[in-house]
Amino acid sequence: MFIKIFIILVSVYIIILALIMIFANRFIFFPPAPGYQDTDKNIIKLTLPNGLRISALYLHNPKARYTLLYSHGNAEDLGTVRYRIANYLDAGLSVFTYDYPGYGTSQGHPNETTVYQSILTAYRYLTEDLAISPSNIIAYGFSVGCAPTLELATQKPLAGIILQSPFLSALRVVTYVTVFPWDVFDNYKKIDQIKSPILIYNGAADEIIPPYHGRILWKKAPERKTYIEIPQADHNNFIHLSGQAYWDALHQFIKSLEQQRVTQKIFE
Repeated sequence: MFIKIFIILVSVYIIILALIMIFANRFIFFPPAPGYQDTDKNIIKLTLPNGLRISALYLHNPKARYTLLYSHGNAEDLGTVRYRIANYLDAGLSVFTYDYPGYGTSQGHPNETTVYQSILTAYRYLTEDLAISPSNIIAYGFSVGCAPTLELATQKPLAGIILQSPFLSALRVVTYVTVFPWDVFDNYKKIDQIKSPILIYNGAADEIIPPYHGRILWKKAPERKTYIEIPQADHNNFIHLSGQAYWDALHQFIKSLEQQRVTQKIFE
């Protein structure tokens, strides 16, 4: 009897794992209806290694030292985030953001590989086409955008990274603990590989990605890290509910990057 029960449980486990592997992308990505058109003169087209063309947007602040490479959240595209990220111009930053395949007017379909290719292509455009030094690029990820941000930081030099409402992995948002040997966007395995300074924003009232995800990532992250948790902030209204505390933390993080630059020059 126990052997039969064990075989049944193992069979169910294997079936569930197979279904997750097949349909994972449908559970993770929710592209909205396009919020913009390619006729917008500010839209830039980038070509991925697989030939797919994705859309990007560059908001340039001529007085800015740093450029945010912004990876947006789920159910968003360039059209829905455009006016929100424009606030970073007032904070003294330039912003470069892009859509994942299947989002907005970008070709293809989103999956872990194409999302990683997208941010690497955006980074290459910044450093090669726009000639922006890696020491002047801050990678910023919101929600699902934290995954490509961390992937980029494990491969390329950056001035710093910012994670807003990060998650341990895609499956652990649902299962809470590691249940399967395979996962998607395994941020937990990457966070301790990061060499750039890290700022993590977390909302204590976040019901979509519970705040313990950000707390665990912060504890595992290497030094030169800052953690900001706002008691009243939730997932989609984090910046609004955080108020001035959000902007104070951002300015302090940028100030710390500037101080680090000065220190490095002194010891060179």
